[in-house]
Amino acid sequence: MNDYELASSLQKISTWGKVVGILMMIGGGLSALSGLVFFVIGAVPGLIIVWLGYLLFKISKDADVLKHQYDAFAQTSLYKNLGTFLQVQGILAIISIIFTLIVLLLVLLGAVAFGSFIQQYPF
Repeated sequence: MNDYELASSLQKISTWGKVVGILMMIGGGLSALSGLVFFVIGAVPGLIIVWLGYLLFKISKDADVLKHQYDAFAQTSLYKNLGTFLQVQGILAIISIIFTLIVLLLVLLGAVAFGSFIQQYPF
C-alpha cells in the first residue's frame, strides 16, 4: 500500500468513524432512555451501543492523527480500540445467534404442542 492509499484509507476511517460513532451514540442514548421506561436493565443494550459509538469515535480521532503524521501512541490506540470494538461486536453476534436459536426452538415446540392440542380437541 503506497502513501496515497494509506492516507485515503485513514481519511475514510476518520470521516466515517466520526459519523457512525456519533450516530451510534445518539441511537444508543435514545435506546437506553426508552429501555429505562420498562426496567433499569432495559437501558443496558443502549449503553453498550453508546460505548461502541465512543470507541468508533476514538478510532476516528486516532486515524485523523495518523493521517497527518506517524504517532506510535495513536497507532496503538487505534488498534486497541478496533480490537475491542470487534471483540464486543463478535460477542453480541454470538449472543444474538443463541437467542435466535432459542426462540426458533420455542416456536417449533409451540407449533408441535398446538398441533397436538388441535388433534385432541377439534373445533
